[in-house]
Amino acid sequence: MSTTLVSVRPALWLAAALLVAQPVAATAQSYYGLEGGRPGRIGDASPTPRGSLEIELLPIRFEQYDGGARRWRTDPKISLGIAPFTEIELRVPFIHVDPGVAGSSTETGVGGLAVGVLRALTIETGPIPAVAVAADWIAPVGGQAASVSSYSGALYITKTFTGMRVHLNAAAGTWATRKPKPAGPVPCPANVPPGTALPPGCIPPPPPDVPCDRVPTSGLSFACLPGSGEALRANAPSTQRALADTAVKLSGPRYMGGIGIDHAIALTSTLLLADFVVERFVDLYDKHDYTAEVGIRQQLTPQFVLDVGVGRRFGGAVGSTSATLGLSYELPVGRAGKVRKGDR
Repeated sequence: MSTTLVSVRPALWLAAALLVAQPVAATAQSYYGLEGGRPGRIGDASPTPRGSLEIELLPIRFEQYDGGARRWRTDPKISLGIAPFTEIELRVPFIHVDPGVAGSSTETGVGGLAVGVLRALTIETGPIPAVAVAADWIAPVGGQAASVSSYSGALYITKTFTGMRVHLNAAAGTWATRKPKPAGPVPCPANVPPGTALPPGCIPPPPPDVPCDRVPTSGLSFACLPGSGEALRANAPSTQRALADTAVKLSGPRYMGGIGIDHAIALTSTLLLADFVVERFVDLYDKHDYTAEVGIRQQLTPQFVLDVGVGRRFGGAVGSTSATLGLSYELPVGRAGKVRKGDR
């Protein structure tokens, strides 16, 4: 291969990229769209616009559990508007868990591979709210992934009122966790009461979104109590016998419902938001989870959006406090042209 061809190749690649992703006039409206995790759990009924690629560069979530456990999570994601009112997405969660239990090791790894689709059924016109449906599937890929796959379906409703928007979300699907995995020849028990040291080299399995061991409560329901539960520690022998006689489920039904409100400050491209979420992991916990969050989204440039939020899980098997930080970049893909009415 000649030296001239080698020197020209980068220019050819650049030209090809510009043909695929040609810049268009920026609308600076990305801050107005809500999606789960950016920064709250509630999303709106607006998919990624047709012909746009949204890249979530830096979504980071830190959670401190009341029992002492700590969890860092980042979910890099790309969303593509493939058709009018329709987007597809690909997400890869990375997780770092510190169980906060003496003798336990921290864990870091990929927590699965998620693919999803969102389809808007209506756009908001007069008294009619915007309505969308979504579905996703999480494959058991990575060292922190569950032992089996999980899935969910969701309904999003958004209605604008004077000075604010209101969002209703409902979802149903499955949760999944993973079996304990030994490091080398060390046997790893299926479950360990909170506060009990694990054998060296054994890593406990974190249930979904909560890094701690599962223990039975009254009626052999399951709760997650990292590093806490004086009564359970005081009755460790009976607890261990119950664990030995109880089959540990790795998957089960999951339900979620929530409401969110937001207020846009258009002249500063800022969105203020708050939400409240109720969630139930059937056969995993014997209580509902209740979470409240507040946050802000800020348009930094026509392409970059920053979001920050805090939340508190104040009900359920274990309480926790969380903080989120996210940065996304929206890139037009496809040739610039006349924008059609159905392209949103």
